[in-house]
Amino acid sequence: MPDRSAIYFPLRSNASALFAGPGVASVRRRILAAGLLTDQVFLEEGLHLAWAGPEGSSTGTLYGEHDKPWQTPRERGQATGARHQVAVRASDAPETAPFYPLISTDAAFSWRATFEPFRRELPASASRWLSFGRVVDDGPAKQIIRGWESADQMENLRRFGLGPRPAPPGGSFVHDAILAAGYYDLAIAATAAVGVSLDHRHRLAVETRLRAGDAQALGGHYALQVLLPRDFTWSDVPDLRKDRALREYRAIVREVEAEALRTSRTTAEIDDQIHREYERRIAVAAAKGVPFEGRAALTAIGFILGEAADSTAPLVGGAAATIGAFVVGEVVTRAMRPRWLAVDRRLRGRRNGL
Repeated sequence: MPDRSAIYFPLRSNASALFAGPGVASVRRRILAAGLLTDQVFLEEGLHLAWAGPEGSSTGTLYGEHDKPWQTPRERGQATGARHQVAVRASDAPETAPFYPLISTDAAFSWRATFEPFRRELPASASRWLSFGRVVDDGPAKQIIRGWESADQMENLRRFGLGPRPAPPGGSFVHDAILAAGYYDLAIAATAAVGVSLDHRHRLAVETRLRAGDAQALGGHYALQVLLPRDFTWSDVPDLRKDRALREYRAIVREVEAEALRTSRTTAEIDDQIHREYERRIAVAAAKGVPFEGRAALTAIGFILGEAADSTAPLVGGAAATIGAFVVGEVVTRAMRPRWLAVDRRLRGRRNGL
């Protein structure tokens, strides 16, 4: 039996997308797609607060269940640009002593992120494939991060020497806060041997490690998000997960996405090509029963999932080369009968309300 595949949705590097309305809807759709393309999905519990501006940043996570709602677009808009501060006083100072500002800055972003409201949406059947939790020991992850940061410093030295470096968009504190959040979650996933799904804003971390050669591509999640019925829900996932042809369907979706990325340049072209290639494969399989050929890696240890192009860009994946070697598990090497059409028929029936 191959190792079970799993994906982790962390708070830090999904904080940008976790706001009420379209943001949460996009995250929910990513989770639903992950529920079909992997065996297990993990959501980080708790409440994450993060902000950054030209003069500094702050971040922290409160673990455990809570009843805080998602941040609304209005709340986020009011917090962004507002003055944020971190104030301190000596530990042995009297309670009446004043606090002194350590950081004071106008926020370029201010996020309050949580997955907890999803608990109230989930049916009992979701417990078979979706769990909440958190990492207790992050020591090994921090060791990986130190290696990545050292490699980044060497790369900057190679590119710019000892001279000045171009200022990153938004300033160093904003850039470093976003990169640090992404690195932390990528490293946690690598040490836990699971995947990790990041939002678009935190793609910087994925792109940096891919550029450094520490990751390899692995896809399918974006294509499935495009192909799923618009009103696909938590209750629809268990029914499809029971189908024995789902693993073969995963292979088809990954191949369709790879073809779309190879032949397209914009997000709109990618979406259109996904639909075209998918329909072509259905027509061929239905008419001739042509077997699926080639190899499709359906899972990996420590692979990275994160958005990689424009605002709705496809997810990419890879394996952090710093902790081992990695593509394993479900690999389709035999000629595949078109059993995956059964999964497509179920999805089409869902689209038509059957």
